[in-house]
Formats: sequence, structure tokens, C-alpha cells
Amino acid sequence: MRLLQLHYFIEVAETENVSQTAKKLHISQPALSRSIRELEQELGVEFFSRNKHSLELNPQGKSFQHNIQKALEMIDSAVIDARRLNELKGAVP
Repeated sequence: MRLLQLHYFIEVAETENVSQTAKKLHISQPALSRSIRELEQELGVEFFSRNKHSLELNPQGKSFQHNIQKALEMIDSAVIDARRLNELKGAVP
């Protein structure tokens, strides 16, 4: 599981539209679909109900979205804190 896959998952979960999300992320639709499927296969869980023309987040997907969103926010916060501490370190002789 890669961090980028998790970001992709969050974006697709919000729109429930792979084509629209692919355009937003400047990635091909097949590459985005493959990334989501690989994530599902790796975890052994389907996050979306699919048919020919629609994609819908299922209960497992909604739970995963909620938890991953919190985890990504914590990672973003940790990165910001690390950068701030590094800047402070550079400012102190």
C-alpha cells in the first residue's frame, strides 16, 4: 500500500467518479482505476459497488475513507511540524 494510492482513494471516494477524478489529478483513467483495484486487492476488501456506468462507495469504503482521511490529516500535520522544527533549528545559532 502506497501513500499515493490512499490519496487517490480519498479523491475517488469523494466524487464516486473515476473519470472526473482522473482529470482533476492529471492521471489517466485506466491508471487511476488500476491503482484503486490494486489497493482493494492488497487489502482484500472492495470499497466500491460497481456496475457499467456507476461507482458507489459501499459501507466498507465509507469506513475506510473516514479512517484514512484522519490518518492522512495526521501525516500532513506531522510533515508541517517537522518542517517548522527544522526552520526553528536553522534560526537558532
